[in-house]
Amino acid sequence: FENVIPVSKYRKEKICRCCFCLCDLEEGDEFRELKCNHVFHKCCLDKWIDHGHTDCPLCRGSLATTVTVFDEKLSGSNLVSWF
Repeated sequence: FENVIPVSKYRKEKICRCCFCLCDLEEGDEFRELKCNHVFHKCCLDKWIDHGHTDCPLCRGSLATTVTVFDEKLSGSNLVSWF
């Protein structure tokens, strides 16, 4: 899942909290947002996945069926769904 779930840098446009560690995201933090709309620090979700979990830590939605990634090779806002 490392290359499938997109990573973004947080910009302080709205207050956002990591659902795993419950800490607020700070400006410049790397985070992942799942299709279920749950947001996690990149390192928090990566640790979860490294332990063999394939579901959202909060709602248990499957990462395999909820992951959507932006393929930068495609033009505009085309989204590519995986799995």
